[in-house]
Amino acid sequence: MTVSSPAQLPMAALADRILRREAEIVGWPADLGVQLCARLITHIGRVIGDSGARIVFERSVRLVQIEFPLLVGNPKGKLDLWLDLRVALEAQAPDVSGRACSALVATFIGNLSTFIGAGLTERLLEELWPGAHRPTQESS
Repeated sequence: MTVSSPAQLPMAALADRILRREAEIVGWPADLGVQLCARLITHIGRVIGDSGARIVFERSVRLVQIEFPLLVGNPKGKLDLWLDLRVALEAQAPDVSGRACSALVATFIGNLSTFIGAGLTERLLEELWPGAHRPTQESS
């Protein structure tokens, strides 16, 4: 059976494919995590607004903090989202940072899919990463 939508595909596998694709361009892992999330939020903001995209992303950070408390931001509650994310990721070993990035992207995509629907989420991801929602032969 061929899986073709984010709603059917495990979000972790989708996030891993996107991260691997981006790692070839940006590097790994702190720069990748920050740039990937910023790119995704900017793109999604076209549809749900910048504030809406940030709220969905911040919710995703909060959910991922359960498994990766390293992503705790500024204790005063005023997040400099990109600086806090970069500092948190750079402070970790690359494998921990990579797993945290993957969990964060997967959670963000899942939350987004819940909020705006799987079809629109798939179209927006396809615009950024053509074919990422389709497993490659090596990952299927």
